[in-house]
Amino acid sequence: MFMDTRKVTGALLAAGLGGALLVPFAAPAQAVEVDLEARMQSTSAFPHAHGHAEYESDASGREFEISIAGVPGLSGDRLTVRVQGDLVGRVTVNSSGRAHLDKHSGVPRMAADDVVRVRTAAERLVAHGTLHPDHN
Repeated sequence: MFMDTRKVTGALLAAGLGGALLVPFAAPAQAVEVDLEARMQSTSAFPHAHGHAEYESDASGREFEISIAGVPGLSGDRLTVRVQGDLVGRVTVNSSGRAHLDKHSGVPRMAADDVVRVRTAAERLVAHGTLHPDHN
């Protein structure tokens, strides 16, 4: 009537190992890659301003790049770049009216429909654009 302890232990071990084999292993979560872009629009204060902004996020980090052109009257001035109010960086307009920022660290998280704004030191809006998924 009494079972051998070794048989019970063996049966439990076999059942446990067999059950473990039936449980699928969870695949590690993969980082979601985000690619966003915005066409920068002019403002009434700077009607010839135009440009492009790009945001990329993946397992290796976040990057943001923006180029502005058509603002020769701002040559030598520093512009502030913000996304949803968060400071991304500052750029200086060159003698041909262009400014470029390429940032690979300290980039805040961004999402589709976030607004990119470029302003002068006096807070005049130079250009703006809305981030959308990059379908390329």
